[in-house]
Amino acid sequence: MSVRWKRSKIRNASGVSIELTQLLVVPLPMLPLTQTACYPAFRVGTAVVGLLFSASWLLERTTLTDSDPFEGVQLWLVGHPLLVAEAVAALAGIARLLAPRPVQAVSQAT
Repeated sequence: MSVRWKRSKIRNASGVSIELTQLLVVPLPMLPLTQTACYPAFRVGTAVVGLLFSASWLLERTTLTDSDPFEGVQLWLVGHPLLVAEAVAALAGIARLLAPRPVQAVSQAT
């Protein structure tokens, strides 16, 4: 096997492990959260945080700023995916207990 082939296999395996981690961290803990009244606020809040992180990254990469002010937070979050998943799962459980989404009546057309 060539060195290039081995490197390609390592990169593909790394990409798969990153995708599997994202599946573990993002959708699984959020499933119970979707059944609460807090979910819309949570979605907007995480979107705003993502927007801030991406804007600061873009400003640093385009050399408009010297450094990314959120880099420390981002590195910590990436370095502790299970802790993040546990925190989201705990938030979902608390939100489900304190603010369950009211059941909407289904209207039937006659």
